[in-house]
Amino acid sequence: MKIDTPRFEEKSCAARADPELRRAMETMQANFSGARAAAAAGPPECDAPRDRARAVKDRTPAHLDHCPEAWESAAAAGGRVHWARKRLAPAGRAA
Repeated sequence: MKIDTPRFEEKSCAARADPELRRAMETMQANFSGARAAAAAGPPECDAPRDRARAVKDRTPAHLDHCPEAWESAAAAGGRVHWARKRLAPAGRAA
């Protein structure tokens, strides 16, 4: 791809004068925010899992003393628990 910067001003003026391109840009600008918000909101069935995940995220820091028991249960059920290097792991677990 060759970039032809010496003719940029000429080409950009021609592009701005193109009625089809102008309509396309205006439509994009008018619809972009609404379409982005709709996509970010996701389907209604995503609300419940998203709300549960947010509740867990908000609740966890206040209840860290109970988390090791849950992590041990998860590990016993075949889950994998990843420990931070700076944190002391429960007895019998490598940090």
